[in-house]
Amino acid sequence: MYINRGIYKMEKRKKYNFKWELIYWLLFIIAMTFKSIYFSYLYGFNGYSLIPIILSSIGMAAFSILISNRKRYYMALIINLLFTIILISDLVYSRYYGNPLTFSLLYQLSLVGDTFESVTYLINYKDSFLAVDFLVLLIYFIVMGKKYGTRAKRIYGKLKIISAAFLIACLFISYRFFISYDKHMVENFSINRSIRHAGIYNFHLSDMTSYIKNRFYKESLTPEETETLLSRFEKTPGENEYTAAASGMNLLIIQLEAIQGFVINSKINGREITPNLNRLIDKSLYFNNLYYQVSGGNTSDAEFLTNTSLYPAEKGAAYFIYPDNKFYSLSKLMKSAGYKSYVFHANDPSFWNRSAMYKSLGFDRFISENDLELSEILGWGLSDPELYQQAVKFLDGNEPFHAFIISLSSHYPYFEFNEYDFDVGKYEGTILGNYLRAAHYADSAVGSLYRQLNESGMLENTVLAIYGDHFGISMQNADLITEFKGVKDIIPERIKLQKVPFIIHSPSHNNLKGIIQTTGGQIDIMPTLANIMGIDCSPYALGTDILSSESGYALLRDGTTITDSFIYYGKNNSVYNVKTNEELNIKDFRDTIAKIQKELSISDLILNKDALRKLDIP
Repeated sequence: MYINRGIYKMEKRKKYNFKWELIYWLLFIIAMTFKSIYFSYLYGFNGYSLIPIILSSIGMAAFSILISNRKRYYMALIINLLFTIILISDLVYSRYYGNPLTFSLLYQLSLVGDTFESVTYLINYKDSFLAVDFLVLLIYFIVMGKKYGTRAKRIYGKLKIISAAFLIACLFISYRFFISYDKHMVENFSINRSIRHAGIYNFHLSDMTSYIKNRFYKESLTPEETETLLSRFEKTPGENEYTAAASGMNLLIIQLEAIQGFVINSKINGREITPNLNRLIDKSLYFNNLYYQVSGGNTSDAEFLTNTSLYPAEKGAAYFIYPDNKFYSLSKLMKSAGYKSYVFHANDPSFWNRSAMYKSLGFDRFISENDLELSEILGWGLSDPELYQQAVKFLDGNEPFHAFIISLSSHYPYFEFNEYDFDVGKYEGTILGNYLRAAHYADSAVGSLYRQLNESGMLENTVLAIYGDHFGISMQNADLITEFKGVKDIIPERIKLQKVPFIIHSPSHNNLKGIIQTTGGQIDIMPTLANIMGIDCSPYALGTDILSSESGYALLRDGTTITDSFIYYGKNNSVYNVKTNEELNIKDFRDTIAKIQKELSISDLILNKDALRKLDIP
């Protein structure tokens, strides 16, 4: 106590120098500006708006002064260090998922432990330079402290209020003006575009406020919004030769972890990568133009798309933000038709908030690692062959059932398969080589599942649907795939390689065979399966039964739009011919793109305002 009092008296005797403090705040603003600009460089932007970055840096300086007064120097250091950690985390996360971290994901801190191996693989030494400005600011703080003390001169009354309010205004001007999108742009839904135009700091502020608002406060629907939703819900289902083809049969859906479409019917060193899936496709319906549509929730987003026929959350993961919403789901539809509904996943039931979300989706029972015999651990949990074997034993005798199984073994970064017996030739030791091994392993597990279903006699009375949940090699590393497939490494080819396999198989129905080339997305899986099962999932599903559609499209969360004839890429606001890859005049496609993209705003309205509950949807 005496020592602390002595230090305080020494600091008190040191003469305050306004110029040193002014330099400190200029350094802070420059440091925060540099950090954001360098982040934009590492993130891959070739252009950004400088003014909102500077304004938000000034705003953070104002925030430090306003709330901490004499300890404002310390607060500035804390803010700088905090954003150093956040921006490095953003970069690491974006290298796999394509987007920065959001508040809902930070909220689920338990993810960090399970993904640690993936995180360490994605860190780049260049990221460390994001901390250089903090070190410069810290050194100046130490030097200034020795000369003038680390406790700043107190700011009183009107001077504090006026100066801080003036500076904070910079932050809000930046946030309100630059967060809005340019009217001449078609695409209005890209997180990355938001960051480029508003800056990473404003993005995180907007994301945090949106999360709190959507998680804890649901606004009422306006009359205009109610009319918009009800008019959208007036659509009637189409019928085709597949309608009710499998009525009364069991439905078993397999979501394959990270299995991308380019591995189907591909070989390496003369060996098929997915021989079991290839054989299954020959005697099934195969949708060869189905795109993944996941966003910040990745695997959980794929589950969400398939089970609700809604788009993922605009920011973060729907499983975290909307677990208490009312949903019109596939499991509820199947239950209304007399089915028992089960979901299997060989991991912690709290992971991705599944235990809470599955209740809202209407599953009768969630079988997790707590209910399974962990006889063979591979990577993140029970191996796929063991999971399938135990799931089939559980389902045997429980007819009629609707079961949803989420595989796990082939999860990034694929290190578990380095010793797996599958020769990847020149790709040995690369991420692509490791991935091809993982895909081959996942395929062999599907083969063992099929044999078990067949031997148990369950297959005759079951529709088996299999699809990939998301990319195995991300869009950022798509040059690895273009080289492997022997196509040009250009934007339209990269986009076309973001497909996932979707197979519907039933040996009891000869008409459930053939290649379906209509473009679609994971949001269309629910209505397509419901049609085959003879269950009406209209009008609340935003997706479409692909089998009833003469043409189709896949709309991604960033606004990218893929149709049978053209591709609109949201990140660079360009349109390409699907067949020739020729760049087209965007003016000719604005109305079509805007009409398709309206689906995102409809989905966001349903999620943000829990609209199905407010409209009293059954």
